[in-house]
Amino acid sequence: MPPCTSVKCGRWAQDEWVCCAHCGDPLPGRRPFDENLCDHEFVLEGRYCVLCGFDPEVGSKVERRGLLLVGSLICFLGLFLAGSGAAYLASGAPTEPGATYRGGRTASYIVVLGLVVFAFGVGKVLKALRVSDSPSLARPASRARAARPGNNPHMDLRQALTGQFRAGLAMLRECVELCPDGLWAATVDKPPRTFWRIAYHAAFYTHFYLGQNEGVFAPWDKHVRHAPMTFADEGQELPPADTLYTQADVVAYIDGLSDRMADTIAALDLDSPESGFPWYPEFAKFDHVLLTLRHLGVHVGQLQELLFARGIEPDWVSRR
Repeated sequence: MPPCTSVKCGRWAQDEWVCCAHCGDPLPGRRPFDENLCDHEFVLEGRYCVLCGFDPEVGSKVERRGLLLVGSLICFLGLFLAGSGAAYLASGAPTEPGATYRGGRTASYIVVLGLVVFAFGVGKVLKALRVSDSPSLARPASRARAARPGNNPHMDLRQALTGQFRAGLAMLRECVELCPDGLWAATVDKPPRTFWRIAYHAAFYTHFYLGQNEGVFAPWDKHVRHAPMTFADEGQELPPADTLYTQADVVAYIDGLSDRMADTIAALDLDSPESGFPWYPEFAKFDHVLLTLRHLGVHVGQLQELLFARGIEPDWVSRR
């Protein structure tokens, strides 16, 4: 269990950490299993963060045991000092009338010092033994994030967006996988609205609108211009009735979007006052991202209802 290599930290780092939970610096030679682990909110179960094993108040489990040991030693030292002083006071009392009692004041000081040291040690022990579920400890409050300069103020927000978009895509994927053969190409109310078009429409516009603007969009290599059409305006020609994609095709497209979601969200300027799409002229970027998440959820619900009507019940996914 080597210490953190930062000259400003140097505290003990647990074996499973990839970043020091005390200062946030990466630990050399450890490959991150979570791209945000170095800068995450604590997720506490009891005392310790389930992501890094760190206690925001006490430190690592090793430090807690060390604190308990040190506190115990301090208590013993305090008791020893207080006991020695008291014994000296008792043994040094004058036995003859008129004799001078020397050292009484010093012994008294030793007793007081011993009691102070003992109280200090007790505080350390209690801190190490404390099992707290107080609101102050339960708050997401990463020392690593607060201590590091230049942190992205949207880090926690980006994690939440990534998790919710991935969850929405996972539910969309399940709808595609569970779709019966006879429903995939069937018109669900009026042309051109088929199950496969609704599914592709939901995936495509999630992909399209999660770019900073329309100019950065790179379509899927199997994309066909009319594939996302789910309605035609008055006088507009309907797209061909051919089924362009299999369920496996759409699942592969959704999986690719989900795999890249963290990078996609990380690349967005969420502070931009513009959506990046001129047909949404009064939307800030963050507002438009939330609109895109709502759009995905609406179409997932639409597909789920079609499955429910046929006795098929997709699962709910809270976060991915």
